[in-house]
Amino acid sequence: MGETEKETEKFYKSTNFKVLSCLVILLFALMALPSQVYALGEGEYVEFGSDEYQWWFDEVSPIGVYVNAPEGETIDSVKLTVHYNENIIENETGDVTATENVITIEEYNIDAEEYRKTLRFKPLVGGRTIIAVAEAVIICGENVYTEKNVRSGNIYLGNPEESGMQGITINGERLPIFSAKEVEYVYTLETNSEEVIVKTQPSSLDAEIVIANKAGTFKQVTIYVTNGIGTKYRYEIDVHKENVYQAEAIVEEGTLPAEKSEPEILMQGDPKNNSRNKNMTTIVIVELIAIFAILLLIRVRMSYRKKQLAKYNRGKGRRGKERADKLYAAWANNKEIEIVVDHVTMKFKLEREEASSLKEALIRRIKGQVNNENFKALDNVSFTVNKGEVLGIIGTNGSGKSTLLKIVSGALTPTKGTVLVDRSRVQLLTLGTGFDNELTGKENVYLNGSLNGYSKEFIDEKYEDIVTFAELEGFMEERVKNYSSGMVSRLAFAIATIRETPEILILDEVLGVGDMFFRKKSNARIKEMMNSGSTVLIVSHSPATIAENCTKAVWIERGKLRAFGEPKNVCKQYINMDKEQK
Repeated sequence: MGETEKETEKFYKSTNFKVLSCLVILLFALMALPSQVYALGEGEYVEFGSDEYQWWFDEVSPIGVYVNAPEGETIDSVKLTVHYNENIIENETGDVTATENVITIEEYNIDAEEYRKTLRFKPLVGGRTIIAVAEAVIICGENVYTEKNVRSGNIYLGNPEESGMQGITINGERLPIFSAKEVEYVYTLETNSEEVIVKTQPSSLDAEIVIANKAGTFKQVTIYVTNGIGTKYRYEIDVHKENVYQAEAIVEEGTLPAEKSEPEILMQGDPKNNSRNKNMTTIVIVELIAIFAILLLIRVRMSYRKKQLAKYNRGKGRRGKERADKLYAAWANNKEIEIVVDHVTMKFKLEREEASSLKEALIRRIKGQVNNENFKALDNVSFTVNKGEVLGIIGTNGSGKSTLLKIVSGALTPTKGTVLVDRSRVQLLTLGTGFDNELTGKENVYLNGSLNGYSKEFIDEKYEDIVTFAELEGFMEERVKNYSSGMVSRLAFAIATIRETPEILILDEVLGVGDMFFRKKSNARIKEMMNSGSTVLIVSHSPATIAENCTKAVWIERGKLRAFGEPKNVCKQYINMDKEQK
């Protein structure tokens, strides 16, 4: 071996040793970091049928609870513990075990991939409430899965505008954004007053005011108002103290000891202080190195993923490419077909057990203990949409409807298959994204509008129309974090639908937004857009909405295409899914 080869070998050995040493030091430094525990994701196996409900007095109304088996397994038995507020709604479900505020559901010998249970309740007090699955135990063969604290969507009870409430004052200050139909508020005291005095307007109202302590909140105020015909409505306000309520919340949650010693004072030059600063500096440097390494790994994986997707889009081998080319030629020459979805499959890689800290994630990665599974959101889905058609897409939660819309719009690229559409003419309309809670309503109009591709001049021209349609006159200088969920959804809808209708319109769960009064107005605007001659794709949980508004329908269940064709027939098959399973 010559000198050059020896020097080269020596260099590589030295370099490898340095790299290995750095990795060992990084590993021990990360092990020295405190672990942070994160709650597991909710709604993985258990979910409710809709994101929002509207129930009326003296009417028994249903709410569906769905339990899904992990991929490749079937459910043998289920035990669900459901919590609700019996002072607000009354349980009318006959075949369950019910005690105070709790319903217990036990079902055996299910032998299916999905279990569904319909609960029934009757409203007693107007306002808003939720129902929660406090705990679910799902047995699939020898495997047992548990899930906790899965909450339903908002349940709106009655019409709170009939309560007669015109305003609320707290310590003499009027609640700034009060509206009778909005029933939940957050208010921050401008002084450190220990007293909370609440009054309703007009003073002649028959009102009961309850003030109580609540974790994370200085005081929780509940107001019960009884109108002239004896119907009771409920309003709720979380009252905070500026820069004080967070510390109190920590004590209430028990994360600090009840008795604390005097705080430790570290002066400049104190050896203990200098040592702590050095430790913090080391931790920050190690974390930055780890973050850089992770970002580099992500970039490499994204590059590999893009190459794989490009390969799939070209088709597998010569025959796959020939098929894709023929499909494209047929679509380009056919002036009637607007959208082609051909054998589309979409897979996501999910980690079975989430790491509780960066340290644990790195250790698992080094030891090769990362346990991933492929989740197939769409499985070999094919259909076509002609110009001017209104296509409704229906299915239970988690069936792949929104994933399909994102693939058609170009936001996602399918793992396999081909989608042919002129994406320059597509607008995807979805609500709830692009808002900053710390900005005012007016500032969010310009922020969200720019994300939708609007110019400042266009927003200036349409600003008043947006505010009027959203019914938020007088509230636009308030920060969005003080808005109710209904006010946010109305503003988002008004911004998203102010532009002229595009040639291809995709609507992702935007029908029926807001309360029942705004819903009529928003549905009318959507119907105007659908009747403009555009090609429209709609996702909705409501079979009645699909049957009424669409010319064709697609039913997707657990990622598979179950039916495609005339809306009433497709919706009928979807509604009768329970009977088919039984």
